[in-house]
Amino acid sequence: MRIICLFLLFYSCQLDTEFKDLTPENAFTPAFYFNSPEFTKAMDNISAAEVDTVFSIERPKHLLPPPLHALERRWMTTDTFAFETKDFQKVLNVIMQTAESHRDSIITSFVTAVPEEVSLNGRAAYSVPGQYYLVPQSISTGKRIFLQISRTRAAGSGFWKTWYYTANGLWLIGEKLPVDLEKDIS
Repeated sequence: MRIICLFLLFYSCQLDTEFKDLTPENAFTPAFYFNSPEFTKAMDNISAAEVDTVFSIERPKHLLPPPLHALERRWMTTDTFAFETKDFQKVLNVIMQTAESHRDSIITSFVTAVPEEVSLNGRAAYSVPGQYYLVPQSISTGKRIFLQISRTRAAGSGFWKTWYYTANGLWLIGEKLPVDLEKDIS
């Protein structure tokens, strides 16, 4: 009995380092390309979903806080989700609903000059070649969060490369500092 209790304690305390597949019944499969038309269609049809877990992280590479009058508290991320064409809507609903649940404390963040601006079927995004896309998305308060869509080459994909895609939400928690209009800030 003691061994079982120790095993259960050890198992329950493990870090969740893997991604979540919101549709586990249909297996996570690789794709030849990122289906941006289906992605933008899903982005235009966000609906309510269950709020997921968020984690505090170091400032993500290529994201910056607002330049003036903001106090950077911490950066947050959602779980990382399996992201396939058939899962786009479900994953985006969960990420956006999770961000909406924190809308009062989110501050708009910005992208550094390093990532290249690209278009995903007409939707602006930033690309870190061979690694991930950063897709800006506004929540109901008008504040901006970013969707990070990462890709990993599938093992054994040979000459015709296939990729696994995952997605998570990134945002800044902070507060605006009061501006003293009597002082010259130039």
